[in-house]
Amino acid sequence: MIVIIVSVVVAVLAGGGIAAFLLLSGNDKKGSAGNIAGGTPQAPPPAAKPDKHTKLPGCKDLANMVPDLPPLDEKTAKQGPRSGSTYPQLATDCTFKSAEGTGGHYNQVYSIRLTAYLTDPRGYPAGTEEAVGMFEAGVRNGNEEAKGLGVGDRAAWVRSTIQLPEGALKDCPIEILDGNVTLEVRRAGATDPTNQATDPASPTCRQPTLDLAKLVHQATLKGRK
Repeated sequence: MIVIIVSVVVAVLAGGGIAAFLLLSGNDKKGSAGNIAGGTPQAPPPAAKPDKHTKLPGCKDLANMVPDLPPLDEKTAKQGPRSGSTYPQLATDCTFKSAEGTGGHYNQVYSIRLTAYLTDPRGYPAGTEEAVGMFEAGVRNGNEEAKGLGVGDRAAWVRSTIQLPEGALKDCPIEILDGNVTLEVRRAGATDPTNQATDPASPTCRQPTLDLAKLVHQATLKGRK
């Protein structure tokens, strides 16, 4: 009797093992068949587009690279990794000022800001996607995208959030998108051509700003990595 019971138990266990093996084998075959014939395989995420720019010039570099800039205000110059950002960024933020003129106004003031959005080490988000997203967010918030300016991938006139009193120095900043970098350029000053404009949206204000932006872009981003 004992021998019979033991034999039955062994047979049941052996049968269970065979059934489990067949079940697993069937699942493997089903998965393979699903991937090959009519299945929906999980495609790997697309590889991030390599960052076009991986470093930025510093403020002193800008002073040497861009012709005819006023003297650099070294006290306010900032450059290097941007702290507090969710994803890795580099930033260069510089102000160039000429000698102080009458009424406490500087004759010329140029503000140049470069921001590089770098691809996260985990591969997402990609730096270019972040830069495009920031540029488009500015357009949604009131920046005026401009076509055919012949600089960068895209460009927009930045909406000023400061209400300037009548007679104040004019300001018509521009933002340029180039790959994973945004470049913002502002210029003003008592003797600067932009201050002769009665309207910040007029060519009198915008053209000198665009000319400066093209010089900065040519020196710092065009054809560089």
